[in-house]
Amino acid sequence: ALSLNEIYAGDIATAAEVFSGTPERIREAVRLAADLLQAGDREGLRRMVHRIKPVFGYVGLPNVLECAQGFEDLCHPEMSEEALTSAFTELQRMMLGAAESVGEEHARMTAHINAIA
Repeated sequence: ALSLNEIYAGDIATAAEVFSGTPERIREAVRLAADLLQAGDREGLRRMVHRIKPVFGYVGLPNVLECAQGFEDLCHPEMSEEALTSAFTELQRMMLGAAESVGEEHARMTAHINAIA
């Protein structure tokens, strides 16, 4: 796994900019995905997860990216609703945890930037 320093080549300001809106984007994707699951729109759900997935790479969370990819693969008509719901619950937990972590990291970066300004 790449560290944030490797991803952003030590450019904390750019990293902080990327991280700034990410927690809310993740939370919104989780809300929309939950609505799509509830509506039974598996293709819409798969597309929503596919769209948010790269964000986890940008913030150095490849495990969440991999979980999202695995979930995408389950969004086919043959998958039972129970199994899909169970997998979504796990993905949702990981994504919301990631949103929390990214928010905390953004706060640390911002404090660091402000301390050296």
